[in-house]
Amino acid sequence: MAKNLVKTASELNVGTSSIVEHLQKKGFTIENKPNAKLSDEMYDELIKEFSSSIAVKEKADHLVIG
Repeated sequence: MAKNLVKTASELNVGTSSIVEHLQKKGFTIENKPNAKLSDEMYDELIKEFSSSIAVKEKADHLVIG
C-alpha cells in the first residue's frame, strides 16, 4: 500500500528532505514533493532507520505541560 511522503514524515517525526535523502542513498528513486508515493519497501526502510524518532514523538505526545 503506497503512502505519501508528507504523511509518512509526520508519522515518523522527520522532515521530508531527510526521508528523500535517506531513500536516495539507499538506491530508491523519489522526488521531494509532498504527495510523492512511497512503496512498501521504502516505508519499511524508513521504519528501520527512523524508529527512534517515532519513540521520541510518542514520548512527547504523553507529556503534560501545566
